[in-house]
Amino acid sequence: MKNKVTVVLLLMVIALITSACGGANDNDAAQTDDEAVEISWMTYPPFTPEYETMLKDQIAAFEDEHPNIKIDWITNDDAVQLTRQQLAAGAGPDVVYADGPMTLRRFASAGYLEPLTDQVDTYKWNDRFYDWALSTGYQDGELYGLPKSYESVVVWYNKDMFAENGWDIPTNLKELQSLNQTIQDEDIIPIAFGASDYRASNEWALTLMYNAYLGKDAMKDVISTEMKWNDDLVKEATQTWVDMWQNGDVSDKQSHAITNDDAWSLFNNGQAAMKIEGTWASNRVMGDAQNFDVGFFVMPALREGIEENIPLALGGSTGINANSEHKEEAIVFLDWLHDIEASEMEVKLGTFNPLVDLDIANVEDVAPITKDIFNEITSYMEKDQVGYASWTYWPPSANYYLWDNIEAVFIGQMSVDELLDQVQKEAEKDKEEGLLFEFE
Repeated sequence: MKNKVTVVLLLMVIALITSACGGANDNDAAQTDDEAVEISWMTYPPFTPEYETMLKDQIAAFEDEHPNIKIDWITNDDAVQLTRQQLAAGAGPDVVYADGPMTLRRFASAGYLEPLTDQVDTYKWNDRFYDWALSTGYQDGELYGLPKSYESVVVWYNKDMFAENGWDIPTNLKELQSLNQTIQDEDIIPIAFGASDYRASNEWALTLMYNAYLGKDAMKDVISTEMKWNDDLVKEATQTWVDMWQNGDVSDKQSHAITNDDAWSLFNNGQAAMKIEGTWASNRVMGDAQNFDVGFFVMPALREGIEENIPLALGGSTGINANSEHKEEAIVFLDWLHDIEASEMEVKLGTFNPLVDLDIANVEDVAPITKDIFNEITSYMEKDQVGYASWTYWPPSANYYLWDNIEAVFIGQMSVDELLDQVQKEAEKDKEEGLLFEFE
């Protein structure tokens, strides 16, 4: 009996030693599900069945490579708000999804996230990511998250309608205004846009108009509050968009009363010639049953003397819960989600992670429109003609006030001056709270 006990004890010691020697990156020895560490990751529900399949494939591929780690993938319609509540209570998922750098920075400021600065050299993140993208994960000199995907806002248009009517893509404000009037003369809505179901989508149009009118340098000055939000130049940009709306160029002055799906229906049915939305809409363009060719163009510079730009944004940021009991394993998964293998899976669905070495030519079965978007954004990055999308760079309270109140200006309940005077006050609050984007 004594010998049996001794053998059992020896086996237990060996098991403990083996377990202790196996770190987060040790994939040599296969482990059972019971022995594997489980880490949780919460996201919004996938927006298409194809995207759900891709995410499941990512998880399966990761678990094959890392049998000592299992992923508990959780979805929730209000994932970021739920995550915020859980983090505030000292709980929450191990891998923290944020819907952009500003949310990530707020999580970091509240002490919810684990600093990742010491991991930068270990995983060579400085070499992997574009500098502008990785920089969005820093707060007070510490890295708290990795950039998930980059995107922009463009003008989608009915290529067949343009060709049949001899309409050219505008190259300046005067041409845009003239095109809008010409389209209206044909009893067609120039620009489809709907925000009744998601008022924050107003920031898509504001991002497009502000960057196109101010130019990237002045836009950067406004974001950093070196130029005031109620500066005459910002007023002119705002008034330009308000004038277009009040002229009936935007959903026949009904953008506040119809949904985004309604706006796409106007476009798909040929009742509207153009649609303002982000590059993520490539999935919709590929999936919708239009009976015409769809193209896109970058909004031209709308003021003389500035260079046109494409406003860049990050569609998400990911960090690690400061209270996670499995930080090492969570960081391994975080790193893998942003590696080339996982990123090439996402390219097929029109999602581009900001990796220097991501080459769409290396990925099979990519739709032509996706290739066009990728190549267009890449060309603007190479030319250093990139602007600043609101949900990544703008002061959060100022941005919120803008998109939440621009419709009041459309319908005459508030003036442009009143709007921007309050936006300036909100930006000053953001500055006091340390929430301005930290440009290098």
